[in-house]
Amino acid sequence: MTTSSQQSTHSASSGNAIKSGIYSDRILAGEDPQKLLEITEALIADHGVQSFTGKRLCSDLALVMFKQDRLERHLQQLCQSHLAKHSVRAEICRELGIDTLKTASLPDWIFNGEQTNRANSRWLRLVLRQANHLHENHSANLMLQIQQQYPELWDYVTGKNSAQAKVYTFAEMLVKYSNQSDPRLRIKDLIDHISKKHAAELLWAAHEARFEQVISSFVDQCLFDALTNPNFQRAVALLERQQKDLIEQILALEAGLQSGNSKVLKSSQGIRSENRSLLPKDSDQKPDAIE
Repeated sequence: MTTSSQQSTHSASSGNAIKSGIYSDRILAGEDPQKLLEITEALIADHGVQSFTGKRLCSDLALVMFKQDRLERHLQQLCQSHLAKHSVRAEICRELGIDTLKTASLPDWIFNGEQTNRANSRWLRLVLRQANHLHENHSANLMLQIQQQYPELWDYVTGKNSAQAKVYTFAEMLVKYSNQSDPRLRIKDLIDHISKKHAAELLWAAHEARFEQVISSFVDQCLFDALTNPNFQRAVALLERQQKDLIEQILALEAGLQSGNSKVLKSSQGIRSENRSLLPKDSDQKPDAIE
């Protein structure tokens, strides 16, 4: 669980980040100015804004929404920074029942939610299971059917290199993992190689649900600490108030312009009607001839 000292650290870092960058009216490093322009143009289109003042208000509203996105990214970065701490990872290991001396050897992808390595770890676990099954059920006939019976194990050993598979048998390719002459012993050495080289991946894959549950609980605690931080709450409230005020101003401005246009149209129609009434009526008298 998170200690009070860790909570105060979260609060301080959260407040510092909010003060230092989130309120900035400038584009910050890593932000796309084109995205801000697209948001502005979308707001102008959504509200049917035509006036310069209305477009300026839409630009201000887009910036407020941009700052709200910064708050979301700030929370994500805060959680990642928290999970990157050795002390936090050691605490996660204790929760999982893992020797804390192994903390430093655990790869970052376990803690940052990266999915590619997660998928690869599941694949490696399947490779190891197939290698164990082959070892337990070894036969000369089965060794000739590796590609069909154990496709993941085949891909691991061949490196998905079809050219190599055409030159060497599966048993011959095991030489790079073992100097044993007995194929079954070579398979055992392959198992040891996979287990040692991919220890972290296999550890995660074997206890995936538990890993994700524990890490998620630490993320939730970090988010709770940040969301209950007074500085963060004030930042959220301020931006929400600014957003509401700007939307009201845009709607009021557009309503006023439409009302004004309607009055101008009616006035113009009245003038045209009055002008028509002042025109001379038709008569039988012919105009004087031009001399």
